[in-house]
Amino acid sequence: MALERRGNNHYFYEKERIGGKVRSVYSGKGETAFLLNQMRLWKKDEEEYERERKQFEREREIEKENEIDSAVESFCEMSRILTDAFFLTNGFHQHKRQWRKKRNGKAK
Repeated sequence: MALERRGNNHYFYEKERIGGKVRSVYSGKGETAFLLNQMRLWKKDEEEYERERKQFEREREIEKENEIDSAVESFCEMSRILTDAFFLTNGFHQHKRQWRKKRNGKAK
């Protein structure tokens, strides 16, 4: 779509592709051409704003997911620490990453 000047007048042509060829379709002249061009620019700005808004929302979702992931990792680490403390205080030890009961109160 373009605002073209021919002689002393301005014309607004919309471009459309049919197959492999581009065709110009006349849409208006003079004041109408300026208004159509302004509407095209507003639509373009609106589409750009919408793209930026969606990008911002995607980034916010990623940040939220990262916060959730770090909270889950922290919870898992604390659970592991509490489990280790429980087993150690109840007379167990680890052998090849397996918890085993101590024999006669002594570790192997």
